[in-house]
Amino acid sequence: MIVLYAIGLALLGLAGFVTSRRAGRLERKYVAAAKGAERLAYELSVRNGNRNHLDQFTSARKTYELGRAVQKRDRLESKYARWEARGERIAWLRKRLVTWKGRMLPYTLGAVDVALVITALNYMGAVRVDPREVIESVRAVVGR
Repeated sequence: MIVLYAIGLALLGLAGFVTSRRAGRLERKYVAAAKGAERLAYELSVRNGNRNHLDQFTSARKTYELGRAVQKRDRLESKYARWEARGERIAWLRKRLVTWKGRMLPYTLGAVDVALVITALNYMGAVRVDPREVIESVRAVVGR
């Protein structure tokens, strides 16, 4: 059963690695999109050349581009937040599994092991176990 524990730790470690890499990649994309949106916002307020007024079509195009850049930035920000939360949740689960090792793990995995063996023997027909008898035996032992 310790093999299952090791496999569980390895899978959680791998999942944590993948989520942290994905969150890091999304963070870099978000920073680039935020800088692009900031640049477009600055360019929107700058007048072209020596004119007294802004060209309406150029202003509308720049406003549209700014809106698209802000939508992209917001979408990347929400994706990053979701992946970061997943990574934190996986790290928390892994930490809980590691701290569980010395306290409850041997007893729990031993009980699961015994239950699996008895279920397999019962399924194959080698041993007939009546669940009512097992429950009565446990109550008798606990009741002492």
